[in-house]
Amino acid sequence: MPEAVYWGDIIFSLMMILVVIAVLVIVTGAVIKLFSKKQKETGEMNQKLDRIMAHLEKDDDFRK
Repeated sequence: MPEAVYWGDIIFSLMMILVVIAVLVIVTGAVIKLFSKKQKETGEMNQKLDRIMAHLEKDDDFRK
């Protein structure tokens, strides 16, 4: 058996491992970016709800 076949298999395996790692890094980055965006939106919504609750409490004694 020629050694070129073995080196080809090794190089192919290493390239596939690098491709899998690259895809995982890209997907992880996208997921982190999505969650940080959702967290920011959630924080903004909580601030709006806090302002609404403060307004209701001030006007109508909403929480007694």
